[in-house]
Amino acid sequence: MSCPSPAGALPFDPSFIEAAARALMDLASEPLFMADDLGRIVYGNAAWQAWTQRQAQGDHEVRAVVQARMSSQDTQEPPPVRLGGSWLQLRRWRGPTGAGAWLGRLSVVPASPQTDHDRTPGLAQRLAMTQDFGRLAVWERHLDDQQAFWDEHMFRFFGLQPETRAPDLDTIWALIHPDDRERVRQSWHESIRTPGAYQVRFRLVPRAGGMRMVHSLWQVVADAQGRPQRVQGVLVDDTESFEQGAQVRKLSTQFELAVELGQLILWVHDLATDELHVNERAAAMLGFPGRVVLPLHEVRARVHEDDREALAEGLRRALAGRQAVDVVARYLDGQGVYRTLLTRRAAQRDETGQVVAVLGVAMDITERRHTELALQQAQARAALATREAGVGTWERDLRRGISHWDAQMYLLRGLSPDDPRPVEALRMSCVHPEDRAAMAERYEQVRAGLLDRTAFEFRVRWPDGSEHWLATRAHVVRDDSGQPVRMLGVNWDITEAKRAEQAWREKAAAEQASRAKSEFLARMSHELRTPLNAVLGFTQILLADTTQVLSPAQRQRVHHIEAAGRHLLTLIEDMLDLARIEAGAVTLHLQPLEARAVLADALGLVAPMARAQGIELRMGSLAGWVLADPQRLRQVLMNLVSNAIKYNRAGGRVDVAAHETAQECVLVVRDTGRGMSEDQVRGLFEPFNRLGMEREGIEGTGIGLSIARQLVAHMGGRIEVRSRLGQGSEFQVWLPRAEPAETDPAAPALVAAPAVSPQAAHGPAPPGLELVYIEDNDVNVTLVREILALRPAVRCSVAGDGAGGLALVHTVRPDVVLVDMHLPDMDGHEVLRRLRADPRTAAVPCIALSANAMPEDVQRALAAGFAEYWTKPIEVARFLAAIDRLLQARADGASAAG
Repeated sequence: MSCPSPAGALPFDPSFIEAAARALMDLASEPLFMADDLGRIVYGNAAWQAWTQRQAQGDHEVRAVVQARMSSQDTQEPPPVRLGGSWLQLRRWRGPTGAGAWLGRLSVVPASPQTDHDRTPGLAQRLAMTQDFGRLAVWERHLDDQQAFWDEHMFRFFGLQPETRAPDLDTIWALIHPDDRERVRQSWHESIRTPGAYQVRFRLVPRAGGMRMVHSLWQVVADAQGRPQRVQGVLVDDTESFEQGAQVRKLSTQFELAVELGQLILWVHDLATDELHVNERAAAMLGFPGRVVLPLHEVRARVHEDDREALAEGLRRALAGRQAVDVVARYLDGQGVYRTLLTRRAAQRDETGQVVAVLGVAMDITERRHTELALQQAQARAALATREAGVGTWERDLRRGISHWDAQMYLLRGLSPDDPRPVEALRMSCVHPEDRAAMAERYEQVRAGLLDRTAFEFRVRWPDGSEHWLATRAHVVRDDSGQPVRMLGVNWDITEAKRAEQAWREKAAAEQASRAKSEFLARMSHELRTPLNAVLGFTQILLADTTQVLSPAQRQRVHHIEAAGRHLLTLIEDMLDLARIEAGAVTLHLQPLEARAVLADALGLVAPMARAQGIELRMGSLAGWVLADPQRLRQVLMNLVSNAIKYNRAGGRVDVAAHETAQECVLVVRDTGRGMSEDQVRGLFEPFNRLGMEREGIEGTGIGLSIARQLVAHMGGRIEVRSRLGQGSEFQVWLPRAEPAETDPAAPALVAAPAVSPQAAHGPAPPGLELVYIEDNDVNVTLVREILALRPAVRCSVAGDGAGGLALVHTVRPDVVLVDMHLPDMDGHEVLRRLRADPRTAAVPCIALSANAMPEDVQRALAAGFAEYWTKPIEVARFLAAIDRLLQARADGASAAG
């Protein structure tokens, strides 16, 4: 069994094999060809190729004779035809369907068909001649015992060693291309059921490697009873013709693709008719859609009058010479706009050398011309800008080690552009000695091919001894093999920027020192106010005591103590005010804010920036309320969203969203930008650390995120960052969760009482006020007990820590709670939170009593829910006035209930 190919292949009758062998024997040493019924020569052997090369018109003559023979209905074998000094012999074999093929030869020795037939040798000898043919192999297989015969060419086709017996069918199937195997197997099994002629084309994968396209043709021969008995066939190697056809199709496809991708305009100027034959693109561009032949005068009318002479000269040059001629001209298109075309034209000549046509191909370079003009203008502007901005440009040949500077490069080093010394001598000698090693290392990395871009800063020394800072940016140009060959770069002076940066750093250090001083003073204020609370508190009690009246001398001494204490308190307050001014202390007003509102507000403010950069802003799911200062939160969100816009990619997106947890609300800003590495994220909130973005010309100071984090922290939240290089970044602002603000009518309104005279402190007070005081300082407890002793109607219970205070409040159920803000186990805010979380104590008014007198401490406590904030040292008169007001409110409530 041999193997297969598609429909339309050569059919044959049972005598095909013997006839083919006879033809091979007769024609092997002479020009041999095969033709189809249309007279198309489909194959020629080596002798045929040589003959057609010797006889220029031989191929045409043979085709004409073959086609004439084919038009005849004569079923007999035609006699030979003389062609010059050769004889043309044709033989025809028809298949069962009537279709057939022609096999022909050209013999240099006149002969007759009868003589040829008489010389026919035996079948074995004729089969041996197939070796000369090279593309045909013969096989036979008996269906009863599967005995098979292969000639040596069959073994060669399959890449097998010649053996006495042909291989079995399984071996044959295994050497057929997997994609064709089942189709061939099915064709074989279907054919051996019914006598007749069959064929199939398929790909063969020989054991020796490679792949062959073969055409298998076979005849199923029946026995006397009409049953299939044996199969005879040939295997034709179509690899060469298949590959040639594939190459032609490939080249044709590539040509069409090149014309399409290159948007090429093709035309032929027929000199005989003076017509222009064009492709569709040319017709559409010139405003003649659908036409493929254009009168030349119509095309010439569309040429810009200033370009007509250039076209005429190009035509004359093309007709006079044998080289292609390029011409640039403008043509009016179908919309009335001039398009600039670059046309290459060449003369086409006939066999006598006469020019019969002019061939042309054109490209529309209108946009390129516009770009070139814009580039020229941009280069002029860039040259002007670099001169005016003091930017120097340089170039270095990495292979020869030669550099070139423009004039500004000399000026940046305090040199004259006319300095006669070579650039290589100046390049390093001007650099500060401490910076030379780092610069040399950078250049070595570039020369070794490790860097494509480099950017760094260095110092130079001018001839007058002054030091200046320069910045350099450069990129590497590589050759076709990827080796670095040149560096192009710029220098500019950053001395003032460096000085400003140093001044800024010094200012930052001073501000840090100021903040440290402010924190120190705040701590010292607390520590000083605590003993002053006792000093001033007890002096006020001594002076106000009417039961144990001081002598005039004692009163005078106590007044001195009080005056000294108040002087010390005033001094502390003045120092804190100064520290706040130097540190630029921020006052926050925390209130419930809806996440949707604050995010929409921030997006509205940065929307123009996003539109300018082509960035899409999207709001996702927005839910929740936060406790924050509206102005400061807006500042934080605008910083995050503007960064997401600035560091995004072209056509990118910024998404904002919000969701709640049990205690917090999370505001999310997510971008599709460049992302950050782990090292960049670690340095993200460092002041003035721009993570290298300062080299890309993106506007910014490098302190926005540092400020944002401090503001969020002051509002009781935090900022978290998730980022990966090339995949964007996500910033999450975590803030305390809040409920929409509502007024509770059941809560008593406690406001600061005005100062009262000592005499008013001795007036009668309504009875019945229960008070709990949570304080860990025994002196402060004693002082408050002494003050409250002046109001017998007030019952005071004391706890020394937060946990004890909470338990005492649940037991006593007081009318008011005094809370110190610094307790050993928890602060006053935690005490308040737990009281508010318990429905039994949620409505109990709480008053903060603390030595922390900083405005931010006061505002935070009031925002947290403390009714009032009383600072230490205690003003006894104000303290008693507030107690009197609470007693009066208690009495008024009892009367209304009765």
